[in-house]
Amino acid sequence: MDAFSRYVEQNKDRFISELQEILRQPSISAQNVGMKETADMVIARLNRLGAKTRLIPVKDGYPVVFGEIGEGPRTLMIYDHYDVQPPEPLDLWTSPPFAAEIRNGRLYARGVADNKGNLFSRIQAVEAWLATRGPLPLKIKFVVEGEEEIGSPHLAASRIAATWPPSPMPTRTCSRPTAASGSRATKTSTVACCSPSA
Repeated sequence: MDAFSRYVEQNKDRFISELQEILRQPSISAQNVGMKETADMVIARLNRLGAKTRLIPVKDGYPVVFGEIGEGPRTLMIYDHYDVQPPEPLDLWTSPPFAAEIRNGRLYARGVADNKGNLFSRIQAVEAWLATRGPLPLKIKFVVEGEEEIGSPHLAASRIAATWPPSPMPTRTCSRPTAASGSRATKTSTVACCSPSA
């Protein structure tokens, strides 16, 4: 086992505990529940990582968490969101949606797969890299918004848009067949077809 994998294994319980902590904080953008508290938790975790952070206020919306770490000529931007879908209907849950309960080796909570688990695994991966391999070979910018589950209505108008204009679908040329689908709160799909000669 290499040093990176060993670090992850040695810190697995702490990593899971950190994830459970943020999962236990409701952050329902459609209902304005726990949004500021969750943004504060995300910025605190990025601060513990050693990132330079700021909370970017969004007029009539929820703040964007911005974090930057590393040096180098290349930049990797990581987009995530801290808001979740409403948990209703509650009677369909085996355990409370914000209990972050582990059953049979699996973690159950609203937001674990979309998107708090993704966010924290990325932060924890950067931590493991720094601890085992040293400084990052590039700059990483974390952009973590609080309105993805309601369609990101204010992201384009936020100050972060100057460095990252959001695009929900990849831009493709018609030189090869392409199918793309995306989801924003509810599942929507778009399929664009064109001939190679177009």
